[in-house]
Amino acid sequence: MSLPYFKHHPQDYLHDPRIIKLSYEEKGIYWQLINEMWSAKMQLPDDDEFLSALLRISLEKWLSIKKKLSIGRFPLLEAQSGLLLNMESRHRFTCAEEYVMMQSLKRLQIKKPKVSKIK
Repeated sequence: MSLPYFKHHPQDYLHDPRIIKLSYEEKGIYWQLINEMWSAKMQLPDDDEFLSALLRISLEKWLSIKKKLSIGRFPLLEAQSGLLLNMESRHRFTCAEEYVMMQSLKRLQIKKPKVSKIK
């Protein structure tokens, strides 16, 4: 199943207090991670060396940014079961998967032919 795009609400992104406090560099890295997560079907490993290489930044810089993205009551990033997650993106991905599945099932339904009554 392919999900080539996702919904993005610029107003939500621009007015999120967690995003507002980030530097432009941190915002760019966060946005790149969201895109990488989507491309990896939300299966991005929580592996700091892998992620720093993926983002083309030093391990030290990645650890600093990861810490900033992972703090607070509602963190932008969370590590769960060996994966790096963004809960909003994960929710959108799950909803999109369900929508695509429902559309596929609708297309596969076989319509019953109309039977005409013989007089």
